[in-house]
Amino acid sequence: LWVGTDRGFNLLELDEPQEEVIDIKYYGLEEGFPGIEAMPNACMLDTDSSLWFGTTRGTIHFDPRKVLEDPIAPRTRVTDVTLFFEHPDWRLWSDTLNADGLPLGLRLPYHKNHLSFTFTGLSLAYPEKVRFQFMLEGHDADWSPITKEDHVTFSGLEPGKYAFLVKARNGSGVWNDEPARFAFIITPPFWETLPFRLAGGGALLLGLFGAQRLRDRRSRKARERLERIVATRTQELTDEKHRSDTLLLNILPETTAAELKEFGSAQARSYANCTVLFSDFQGFTVLSEQFEATGIVTELDRFFRAFDRITDKFGTEKIKTIGDAYMCASGVPEPSPTHALDAVLMALEMLSVVDNINALRESEGHPAWPIRIGLNSGPLIAGVVGEKKFAYDVWGDTVNLASRMESSGAPGRVNVTGSVMTHVEAYVVCEPRGRVTIKGKGEVESWFIDRLRPEYSADERGRSANEHLMALRNTLRTA
Repeated sequence: LWVGTDRGFNLLELDEPQEEVIDIKYYGLEEGFPGIEAMPNACMLDTDSSLWFGTTRGTIHFDPRKVLEDPIAPRTRVTDVTLFFEHPDWRLWSDTLNADGLPLGLRLPYHKNHLSFTFTGLSLAYPEKVRFQFMLEGHDADWSPITKEDHVTFSGLEPGKYAFLVKARNGSGVWNDEPARFAFIITPPFWETLPFRLAGGGALLLGLFGAQRLRDRRSRKARERLERIVATRTQELTDEKHRSDTLLLNILPETTAAELKEFGSAQARSYANCTVLFSDFQGFTVLSEQFEATGIVTELDRFFRAFDRITDKFGTEKIKTIGDAYMCASGVPEPSPTHALDAVLMALEMLSVVDNINALRESEGHPAWPIRIGLNSGPLIAGVVGEKKFAYDVWGDTVNLASRMESSGAPGRVNVTGSVMTHVEAYVVCEPRGRVTIKGKGEVESWFIDRLRPEYSADERGRSANEHLMALRNTLRTA
């Protein structure tokens, strides 16, 4: 493969599968390249197998017959042999050692069957361009692909006669005529030898049976141990996946999480009828000055954990917290015909939870944190954006007006718009506020929801739904 650059030509030699570059020959200014660059599509193979290249400064002619060749084949020999990557005392299994310390007449036991060979090919002209091919007679059917590696390992060799052969090629492509050779034998186990078979007879059969049972037992124990390990690892992976899925479901709705896991992204969706709830603590900045930073987080966590439990009770979706503000939505990610009622029931129960926690705080000598809650119903868009730290969020004018309902409300009250009252008027006792001026919206009709109607209340304050209202809600959701 010829590659042209602004500094010359490079002849790339690839291995037989054409997956690895074996050698690169460079032809630059000293070899006749005039400079600047080779012209695209300006190359031609001549009838005499020479090549023509066009450049911005003229034409280059490459005649392979004039390239200097090294006619001397490399001197190839095996330089080292190891057993299980170590140098044992070869005299235990060989006749003698040659001048390089390699064993001659090597006969290895059947279980000593992991051999590594190191070899060299001496070529003084271009030693770095020497390439090898090798094969193990009795094991390989053909020579290996051409490689620049000077070592190879054979493991798990069966009993038999072997000869390791290696030949080398210099930088001009000249191979040595006779490959270097290292012969050895791996002897079979004693129960496979002819003398033992002739002398052992029936004892051999008994010994083989016992050996087979022993190997089966070891194999069975190893298999059982492996199965226990696999079962343990599988259970650990299952537990880890369950923990990961649980954590993901604490961050994202189930349908959105499933879509992210399957496709790597989640499409934003439009919803025609949803209810958004905003809450925050009035005067939080002044109140928080009485606590250390960690104390503020601990107190907020006490409230927000209780709010999270209420979202589970009424099927609302927690969106996020921003400082002391808590935001959730009903009717997402799954549409619900009772979205406004669910949000109102959650808001009233939030008031009860806040009263209980504030009573406990006051008994501890701390001031109460009064809460304001605002609701609005209408269309919105919900989904996940970005590539990192996924967060489920909602957008739209419905969200903005819900936030304005909270900020224009009063401590300990649930402030809602007319779109909310349209859905829940039959279930609650409310106080009309008339038209309230809202920033960016002008005058908006709003109501304070005081409590649930007595026929739907489970407590005297009318903040908890009784069984009749919950049954009616379930009927509406399944209709």
